[in-house]
Amino acid sequence: MNHCPFVLPIYTGNYVTKKARTNIIVLIILFVVLVLAQHYAPTPVNWNYTFGKSFKMPYGCMVLRKSLLPAIFGDEFIVDNDRTFYEDLDDFPEGKKNLICITTDLNPVKLDMDKLFEFVSCGNNALIAAFQFPQKLLDTLGADNSFFFFDTALFKEHIGILNLVNPYLKRKEG
Repeated sequence: MNHCPFVLPIYTGNYVTKKARTNIIVLIILFVVLVLAQHYAPTPVNWNYTFGKSFKMPYGCMVLRKSLLPAIFGDEFIVDNDRTFYEDLDDFPEGKKNLICITTDLNPVKLDMDKLFEFVSCGNNALIAAFQFPQKLLDTLGADNSFFFFDTALFKEHIGILNLVNPYLKRKEG
């Protein structure tokens, strides 16, 4: 009888050999360990640029929304919008206003930029965080966009606790 040297017979007649039974038990134990390791392993960090207010990932704005904004502004009026500056900046109640805009690319049209400049010139505040800014905004502010972009790949390699320098915003737990 010509057998392949890499194939081990599991069944010989009507019974399972002792070696085959041991191999099956070892395979089952390894499978269970693998399933448990996958189940209890930490989930990988999602580094996608998602600036939504309900996202907990590094580029999500849940921490900003739940912790930082109330610490800075208290119980003041905070509104979410999905409209342009031109459509939105006139609809706020009277008084001093704060505008926070977080996006990857800020591409407003001329009417939006004019409305933003009018909004700020009336004594209101605007915080705009973006990777790219329109040239008109950079020219008006006397800024340029030729700086080194901070690479967040460092956060993937090292796990640590970050904290803010401002004593009002600093937390013990980071």
